[in-house]
Amino acid sequence: MKEKTNKYMNWNNKEIELNKDGFIKKWTDHVEGLYGLKSWRDIDGTTAKYDEIMGLVKELAGHTFDLKADDVHIYYGMDGVESHRVGKKYLIKDGKEVKNV
Repeated sequence: MKEKTNKYMNWNNKEIELNKDGFIKKWTDHVEGLYGLKSWRDIDGTTAKYDEIMGLVKELAGHTFDLKADDVHIYYGMDGVESHRVGKKYLIKDGKEVKNV
């Protein structure tokens, strides 16, 4: 099976194609600057806090990548989910579950 990739715009507005690992690395590279907040003596568990933040960023980046790769779109209205579709197939439309027949 071919590895999933998504297209994104880079910092100079050039289109780039990334796989999931590349997309996660892009976001963890941004967060690595927080390394400076760790105490060299690890006072108050700063290493664990940093590691937790990095773990959350990896999880969120992976989730965001998968949503785009799978063409998932969720739109929220005042009363909750207005529509939810995967590709062109709606699971929820106008706030109501779509019956798959």
